[in-house]
Amino acid sequence: MLAGAKRPFDLFLGEELGLIDWARIKLTDKCVASRGYPQVLQGALEKPYNPFYYLAADYDGLGPMTEEQARRSGFREDRPPTPTSVVSSDKNFDAVNERCLKEASKALGGAQETVNSYAMLGNDVYEAYRAEINELLEPQRAKIADCLEDKKFKFDRQGYVKEDDLTSFGLPPGRYEGGDNPLNWKPKRVPGTVEVSPPWPAQRYIPSQQESDLAVAMFRCSQEVGVRQAFDEKSTEIQRAIVGRYEARFAEMNPKIEQAARRATELVNQ
Repeated sequence: MLAGAKRPFDLFLGEELGLIDWARIKLTDKCVASRGYPQVLQGALEKPYNPFYYLAADYDGLGPMTEEQARRSGFREDRPPTPTSVVSSDKNFDAVNERCLKEASKALGGAQETVNSYAMLGNDVYEAYRAEINELLEPQRAKIADCLEDKKFKFDRQGYVKEDDLTSFGLPPGRYEGGDNPLNWKPKRVPGTVEVSPPWPAQRYIPSQQESDLAVAMFRCSQEVGVRQAFDEKSTEIQRAIVGRYEARFAEMNPKIEQAARRATELVNQ
């Protein structure tokens, strides 16, 4: 889709879904902390995160959407912050956490079943879209590949055109800035203890110069050969058809998600 355009997939309430789940975690952690385990509040996410961000992203599989994006981020995105993980070796904590989770779910009006069903809808929509859109991408990438070859870029054409495999270009990797990777953390698992991993902070992606140069060239090629407008129109058509296919599920669940999101907002603001 063109940047800023209205999408049929905007019907999917990913932001609201993330808000409900965030509120459930926040309420559970607050309850657990009040019952003797304040460490669960360490590194909690300060705001919700859309778990289906890719349904709303300005990305079409044909490289960066703007030259500014190409220069700044190459072919990757910044990493959002993620919450800490709790490793329990304490049976009492496990029981408290289970009770608090039930209380949080009850306070949210038993929305978890709706959340789970809506997440399944999101997965179904995305899988249907990828299955259809992938057939359109190969001939469009072939046109971009022709342009890149004219500009003297060397790469594995088949790997890029057929698989969108950017390793085909042999680029030196970029790096992420903004904190250590908490996956390196190893819990001690001492009986009777509750351990909390370090938080994963937001991290900005810094592309290598070669990656940035290629991303800019790919964006310019997509403009020169005119692949985006035709692809955008077809993508919108496919999205509209998929939304129609799942119309009954959207009609049933969207009001429930909206109601649960309103309740979640009330609870976290108390």
